[in-house]
This record gives sequence, C-alpha cells and structure tokens, in this order.
Amino acid sequence: IDSYDTVWTGSWDGINRHSTNGKINKPLWTFPSVNVHSFLEDNNFNVWIGSDNGLGRYNLNTGRLDIFTNEPKNPKALSNNTVYNMMMDKDQNIWLGTGGGLSRLIKGTENGIPEFLNWRSPASELPSNDVYCIVDGGDGTIWMSCGNMISHFFPGQNKFRNYDHNDGLPGENFRGM
Repeated sequence: IDSYDTVWTGSWDGINRHSTNGKINKPLWTFPSVNVHSFLEDNNFNVWIGSDNGLGRYNLNTGRLDIFTNEPKNPKALSNNTVYNMMMDKDQNIWLGTGGGLSRLIKGTENGIPEFLNWRSPASELPSNDVYCIVDGGDGTIWMSCGNMISHFFPGQNKFRNYDHNDGLPGENFRGM
C-alpha cells in the first residue's frame, strides 16, 4: 500500500493499482508486460518496481515512469535486469536482490539516474548472484536468501557470513525469509 492508500499488484502480465475500497482498478499500461516481483515506496513518493525487465520508478505525484536496466560497462548501473526483492533499511538505504547479486542505491541518485554499489559472486563473499529475498537485521546488517544458502551481510565491514546445510539448514533453493 502506497502513501495514497493504493494497493499495487504485479503478475506475469504487468501491474495493477487497486483502491483500498476495492472499487478502482487501474492498470499501469506504460510498464512493460513482464513478470513483476516486488514493490517499494521511498521517502520521495517513488514506487520502485522490481521485474524481469529491470527496475521501474513510478512517481506518485507526477505519474512519471522510468525504467532502468543493466549497463554491462557501467559499474554503478543496476547489476542485472532481474530484480527479485527490495528493502529499505532503518537508515533509508534501498537494497535490491537481483539475478546479478546484491545492490544498494547510492543516496542522492534516487530522483535522477540511479547509481548503485554492487556486490557480486565470486568477487565478493556473496555465495550466489541470485539474491531472492532481503531482510533488515535490525542491527545494521542484512540477511539474504541466495539459492542454496542464507547469507548475513555486515555492510560496515563489507563481510558476508554464509550458512548452508553444513550449518543445519534444511533443503535447497531458499527463495524467501
């Protein structure tokens, strides 16, 4: 639910916005018809849209939609066009779990062309480039599901602690937390 009490839903064929009284359903036709994974509203009335076709930014006040995709030669670009999950931590940092690793939006770039800090495997200790879910640890750390592992990231130290079946985790292919 955004700041205007609109419920956003995504599916394999696009985005719909529903009033909380259930009477208004508005498709967002300007967004490509692709699999939509997640939504996040920031403090600037931007609704960020994670999809298989990049990262969308829809401004609630202007109705403007921008879509950002991976630029392989730009290290500050979105790490991958598949954005699975997004989370805003207590310091208002926006974190993205993508098919190309973990990304953090660089503050001050959220209203222009966004720039990102990116952590990818194997260059970092991130166990997999598929980061499906991100959870704020509440203590300045980030927890993530990364395929067959759960990862605990300590941003201040730029360190990851990874957990798998050797640590007692049952099963494989963790998608949510």
